[in-house]
Amino acid sequence: LKLTARPDEASSHFRRRCYELIQKKRDQEIKKLERSVQTKVERLEARIRREERELEQDELEFRDRQREEVISAGESVFHLLRGRRHSRALSIASRKRRMTRQSKAEIQESLDAIDDLDAQIEVLLVKAEREQARRQQRWAELTDDGETIQIRPRKTDVFVETWGVVWLPYWELIYEERGDIKKLSLVAFGGANGS
Repeated sequence: LKLTARPDEASSHFRRRCYELIQKKRDQEIKKLERSVQTKVERLEARIRREERELEQDELEFRDRQREEVISAGESVFHLLRGRRHSRALSIASRKRRMTRQSKAEIQESLDAIDDLDAQIEVLLVKAEREQARRQQRWAELTDDGETIQIRPRKTDVFVETWGVVWLPYWELIYEERGDIKKLSLVAFGGANGS
């Protein structure tokens, strides 16, 4: 966190400041992760919607091809019964059948693509959940990662902010009492109580 306690700050206040910063950074990281995942999920969902539209078109085309195939088969049978050239009618019926199979394959391809995209979303959400738990765990471990460092001041780190000279005049009395020389110091400008 690169935080340090202030000289006059209580340990509990410093820890609270650390916890608040940890929560803030953790929440920012998790929101960033959620936005990233949300963007990816929205992209995949847009692809699913495109595939679903394509699936609807493929299903419509398949039904149309089935109708054409039935009509073509009916025409082939009708021409065979009337004794007309049947080789051309059979090739048309065969072509219609092939196109119907192709339409059915396109439907299956769309269904597979939708299933694949759904699976990608599930995998993405599971990975995001794991990553979110990992990040929360990492930030939770930081709460116990405090260290006390004793800092000794150096002369180069000491700065004089205020400097002054005080002069306190006093009286020094030397006197003799019963043959002894005594010395007495009195404050020059003190009050009655000596201050």
